[in-house]
Amino acid sequence: MESLTRNLASELGPYGVRVVNIRSGGSPDSRVFREALENGGDVVAGFVQKIEADTMLKKMPLMEDIAQAAVFLASDNASKITGVTLDVTCGTTAALNYAIPKIPFLQNA
Repeated sequence: MESLTRNLASELGPYGVRVVNIRSGGSPDSRVFREALENGGDVVAGFVQKIEADTMLKKMPLMEDIAQAAVFLASDNASKITGVTLDVTCGTTAALNYAIPKIPFLQNA
């Protein structure tokens, strides 16, 4: 996705089109997380707590945080930003790279 973002930005930039990508790492108030928390009991709650504990800010971004980042990127204030991925994960991806936890609410694949 990041390579596609850079390639599109390179191809479309001369036409005045900016291309950006947002990495969120998941939001506890998103539908997927809410449903998992409602139906998964303590196992899913513990998994979400582990994700939060593994972030640099010790929390996960809310949908509003991600929406505000998108609004900023679409604004004139970000008019010189293109070809990049904005990380709105509270540091999740940096902390989780060392281990792949079992995801309790996914079916065995």
